[in-house]
Order: sequence, then structure tokens, then C-alpha cells
Amino acid sequence: MLEIVVFILLFLTAASWLMGKLAKRPDGGCRGMTMGCGLFLTVFAGYCLVYVLTDPTEELMAAGVVVPWLVLGVMLITKAVKER
Repeated sequence: MLEIVVFILLFLTAASWLMGKLAKRPDGGCRGMTMGCGLFLTVFAGYCLVYVLTDPTEELMAAGVVVPWLVLGVMLITKAVKER
């Protein structure tokens, strides 16, 4: 339960910092939504990936299902930061 609270606090801190950076630009709303979706996917897919890899009862193929969502989240974050 404590790790979920830590992930939520980490997500909120990163989102508020990034929204502060993105609000200085005119297209900050759209970029903020892209960044929020990317952060959501990255944090929770990363959490699921760590859980799948550390749980001995889970199969390794379950990690293969999570990796594309993790990559998509990183791509959305990169797109929101690099877009000008």
C-alpha cells in the first residue's frame, strides 16, 4: 500500500512540475494532456513491469504485454517535451 502512495505522490509532483513548464507556452493545454497520459502510462506500466518481473508466480510473457505500454508512455512524454 505504501508503494502506491509513493507512486501517486511521485506522479503528482512530476505532473505539477511539468505543467508549470508547459504552461509558459501557448499550446500548453494539449501538451499537458499528452504529458499526463504519458506519465500515467509510464508510471503504471513501469509498476506493473516491476511487479511481473519480481513475482515468481507470474510468467515472463506477461512482461511482454506491459513493455509496449511503457514504450508508448515514454514516446508521449518525449513528444510533449520536444514539440514546439
